[in-house]
Amino acid sequence: MEKTKRDSRHIDPLKDEEKFFQWLKFKSVRMNRERLSKDDHERLRQRIHASLRMLRRKRIIRRGAYYGISVCIVIALGIISYLNRYERVEPVTPVTEQKAEIVWQPLKSEDIRLVSGDSITSFRQNVHLLLSKDGSAMVYHPNSGQEKIRMEQNEVNELVVPYGKRSKVKLEDGTEIWLNSGSVLKFPTHFSGEKREVSLKGEMYAEVAADSKKPFIVHTAHFDVQVYGTRFNVSAYEDEAVPSCVLVDGIVGFRPESGPEIRMKANEKVLYDGKQCEKRKVSASRYTCWKEGYLELDDANMVDVLNRIGRYYNLSFNFGDKKQLTGKRCSGKIYLSDNIDNVLTTISLLYSTDYRKEERTIFISENP
Repeated sequence: MEKTKRDSRHIDPLKDEEKFFQWLKFKSVRMNRERLSKDDHERLRQRIHASLRMLRRKRIIRRGAYYGISVCIVIALGIISYLNRYERVEPVTPVTEQKAEIVWQPLKSEDIRLVSGDSITSFRQNVHLLLSKDGSAMVYHPNSGQEKIRMEQNEVNELVVPYGKRSKVKLEDGTEIWLNSGSVLKFPTHFSGEKREVSLKGEMYAEVAADSKKPFIVHTAHFDVQVYGTRFNVSAYEDEAVPSCVLVDGIVGFRPESGPEIRMKANEKVLYDGKQCEKRKVSASRYTCWKEGYLELDDANMVDVLNRIGRYYNLSFNFGDKKQLTGKRCSGKIYLSDNIDNVLTTISLLYSTDYRKEERTIFISENP
């Protein structure tokens, strides 16, 4: 009887999603009626209808009715927040935003590598590395338990995280660092002297253990960040036009390679283009949510988003002759699912585009 009762209440997923989009069209347009021009009105309507056409064509109902609806909700968040974007600017000196270009190419699939002296240890999956006071390190594997390895005592170690992988390391002072794809962290087995120093290429989020007698310093190619016990995110990829630092809480000093230190407070971001700095008021969670498995977009340029997705999954994107698509912008959320098709479908809906996969290259085209 239970089964029969459930069957009698079966929902047609596509019909349900169409009703959802009809509500979304009414809700989003009415909510912004007084703030939208006629042109904005029409663009918003077209965007909703394009998303509905994409939904019908791809029929993203794979394991029941609610996968499609969950994607719709992500799109709803993006569309309804269309005119509710917020990022105040407090310039120290203005930074010229460079035109976004896809300059990253995928690397061959590689293992995570831990280099300590002459020893190189490789890991096929994401790992959590825990350094001990005795000079050893405990390595935690997601699916295969743990192992203990010996670290060189007076060496600077190197943790190399290739594209498509991520890792976490807890240093011997208790500082925790999350490394994003395509990153390299150099760190000592023990912190000696008056400073705690690490070096970074790529992106990291850190929760620094407080020690008023030993400041924590992150070195990058073009700037340093001096930490006074705090949580923050640093993005300093070699191919990144404008590296940056975002502070979650506490206080840090941003030190460009030329110029005075800039003191940062919670929910501030400093960008540095190699010549000038700019400080902005931001929502810090948007820049740290990658470690929780999603991206939060706020009027985000499509190319910037695809560069992040490309690093995360070790993919390359190609626009062909559709260069005008690179200027598309959107707000919303993208959950970094293990199923890349789910992620690509969400991107297609958010930006009203289509995609085609050929091995590790994704071809982006205009949504017909």
